[in-house]
Amino acid sequence: MREHGSYSIRITGRVIECDCYGSWNDETAQRYCREQRAIVRQLGADSWAKILDLSEWELGTPSIQLPLNELYVWNALHGQTRQINIRHHSLFKDMHLKNIIPDNTSIIITEMKNWSEARDLLCSEGFLTARERSSLE
Repeated sequence: MREHGSYSIRITGRVIECDCYGSWNDETAQRYCREQRAIVRQLGADSWAKILDLSEWELGTPSIQLPLNELYVWNALHGQTRQINIRHHSLFKDMHLKNIIPDNTSIIITEMKNWSEARDLLCSEGFLTARERSSLE
C-alpha cells in the first residue's frame, strides 16, 4: 500500500522535533517508528525529550494505534522523559491520542500552543542549551 500522511523529524540537543501532517496509515506510522528509533539510538543513554507538532495532523487509520503505542513504551525504556504536544484541542484528537498513548507511561506529557513556548520550557529543563535554543529562532 502507499503511504498516506507525512512527517519530518530532526534533532537539536537532546530534543527530537517532529511535525506530523495529514491522515496517517499503517505504512506511514511504521516508517515513522523506524526512523524515530534510529534517531533515539544516536542519543545514547541520557534522558531526552520530544516536541510533537500535531496541529496539521489529521489522525489516522486504526492500524496506526498499535505501532505508535509500542513506540511510546520503547521510548520510555530508551530515555524519553518528556514530551510536549503542540496542537489544537479537538475531541477526535483527544480520543485518538488516548488510544495511542499508554495510560501508565512514565513520560511527562504537556500541551502547548507553539514551538517557542515548547522550546523555552525544554531549555529551562536542560534538554536544550541556551545556544541551541537561540539557533532555532
